[in-house]
Amino acid sequence: MHVAGHDVTGQPAHRTARLGVSRTFQSPRLVPNLSAVANVMVGAHRHFHRGHIAELFASPAARREERRQEGRARELLDTFGLGAEADRAAGQFPIGNQKIIEVARALLNDPSIALLDEPAAGLGAEDVDRLVTGLSTWVAATDSAVVIIEHDLELISRLCPVIAVLHFGRIIRAGTPDEVLHDQLVVEAYLGADFAVDS
Repeated sequence: MHVAGHDVTGQPAHRTARLGVSRTFQSPRLVPNLSAVANVMVGAHRHFHRGHIAELFASPAARREERRQEGRARELLDTFGLGAEADRAAGQFPIGNQKIIEVARALLNDPSIALLDEPAAGLGAEDVDRLVTGLSTWVAATDSAVVIIEHDLELISRLCPVIAVLHFGRIIRAGTPDEVLHDQLVVEAYLGADFAVDS
């Protein structure tokens, strides 16, 4: 995979993050004892340019940057409908909300590419709505690309203008949601041959 002319295949996460790539995982990786807003602020690490010494001694510039990133983190949590609980420990949230917090953390990095690995897995309808609303709002306000790996076809059709369907590692169809979701090969791959209709 190349990002901005750099081959990032096999590179550690901190290097790809510096190039503007953020990602989430199928299972949330939060610090349970930290607040939701503190967990989201972890995503802003590449924006702290003052160095470890300035941060260690809490220089005025470092404190200003920390306040700025906290404000941005709270705004993101608001966008995803969790702003009122921003100071609650992340470990106290149900799994669906924890996944949303992790998505917000990835977006605070201001990525040029956000890679979201099954963000809707295990989410109820209310959390899916929060996810769709938050991502749609964020994408509309940025110039970033979001790549979502997801089995929830309804969520994908609500969020994505372009869908590529993989079957055993091979792309069998790519196009608009309407084109892809009504494709015979896609229906057969996901639902079985009995559901496929001859064109």
